[in-house]
Amino acid sequence: MSHELITALSAFVGGGVGGLGSVWLSGRIADRAWRRQNRADHMKEWRAGLEAWEADPESHVLIHAAHDPGPNEITQQLWYASLHRHLSDEARAQLERPLRTVVVTRNERRSADAQTIQRELDRLERKWRLK
Repeated sequence: MSHELITALSAFVGGGVGGLGSVWLSGRIADRAWRRQNRADHMKEWRAGLEAWEADPESHVLIHAAHDPGPNEITQQLWYASLHRHLSDEARAQLERPLRTVVVTRNERRSADAQTIQRELDRLERKWRLK
């Protein structure tokens, strides 16, 4: 093979590899940016949901029977559905414990559940490097 043909062939192969590499790299960067923004959006939604849940005057007293969570239970909130899969096993077990007939005031169980969620949100923010 002539020197020119080898040079042209290596330029062609190098250009193709370089072009594919830059497309792949830009795709990875865009994917990471999208994932970070998606996680930040979820974090805002979860924090706003928790804040609204804590401030809800309609649920001062929670009353529910065995395995029948009431509508004011934290696990029944719409925003909780997207947070559920990110919780640690320990937090999920505490929040989704089997229910029995209870009547508690807002300051007892609600604050414990809110603290659990708050700790989990803080943990996820550190894990996802959002702060």
